[in-house]
Amino acid sequence: MKSVFSRILLMVVVVLGVYTFVGHLVPQFTGGYPPAEVKIQPGINQADLVKVGQDLVNNRGCLTCHTIGGTDKGRCPNLETVGKEAATRYKGYNAEQYLLRRLTDPDFSEVPGYPKIMPKVWQPPIALSWPEVKAVTAYLESLGGKVTVQVTADDVQEKPHEIKFPDGASVTVKKVEAAKEIDPAVIQEGHDVMMSLPDKERCIACHKVGTEMPAGWFPNGYGQYCPDLSTIGAMHDADYVKQKVENPQSLPTVTGYPKTMMPMDYKKVLNDKYGKQADEKLVALASFIISHRGQQKLPPEISPWIIGGMFLLSIIVGFFLKRRRT
Repeated sequence: MKSVFSRILLMVVVVLGVYTFVGHLVPQFTGGYPPAEVKIQPGINQADLVKVGQDLVNNRGCLTCHTIGGTDKGRCPNLETVGKEAATRYKGYNAEQYLLRRLTDPDFSEVPGYPKIMPKVWQPPIALSWPEVKAVTAYLESLGGKVTVQVTADDVQEKPHEIKFPDGASVTVKKVEAAKEIDPAVIQEGHDVMMSLPDKERCIACHKVGTEMPAGWFPNGYGQYCPDLSTIGAMHDADYVKQKVENPQSLPTVTGYPKTMMPMDYKKVLNDKYGKQADEKLVALASFIISHRGQQKLPPEISPWIIGGMFLLSIIVGFFLKRRRT
């Protein structure tokens, strides 16, 4: 009996070992074969340009505030038909011009019912290049409208790009270095600063920040609590958060939340507690908050080779046991 068990155990170890080794040699992908990378180059066809733009919208923070389709109300407008709406949104502008202006200079106009909280997408933390701005514009045009964006040889040159608009305005888009990774020690210091404040003054008294949240928090709810900050780092930098903490009324309030909800004395609270270190502690607090970008590490995937090996093992073990009984 011991001899049979030992042989089965050895077989299990050997087969699992082989399949695990081979499984780690084979690249792992989610959802089939990995998509081929599409580069933005002069004359790129519009279908490819739209695809690049869609990937950017999905992965560079746009959906932190916007929604596309569905009935959920986001902080900013639903983009489901923005390509059609953009053509008539601002007098004298066609859809491409309007979308380019909104992306590069969002304060130039308002969308009824929404505050001006959209950042300039060519600046950190989003930091799109000029060709990427054009790709996003093409994708947005495709949502209910006709794509007109073309990429020229000049567009892909690494230099400042000046865009002129029908009303005489111009915007210069230039390369800006992406925000540096925040020192984990500063993030921890900022968390400690938040937790050192009186209960009612802590960010998590009203906001959800990553895994920490007010008691009784419910997702997508308006009115009871303040906006979810778990993705704020995808669209705003530390200076934005510092300004909001120092003077909440100096920046627009997210749609659906009361304008007077945030305490006006945060700076005083920090000064009273930390004295000359108050500014340093505020920077740390802002750094902690913007470290939340809504990016989650996915659990490691189980290789199909390992699954196949375990299936084969079950057959082998069953075969041995059947032989043992007979």
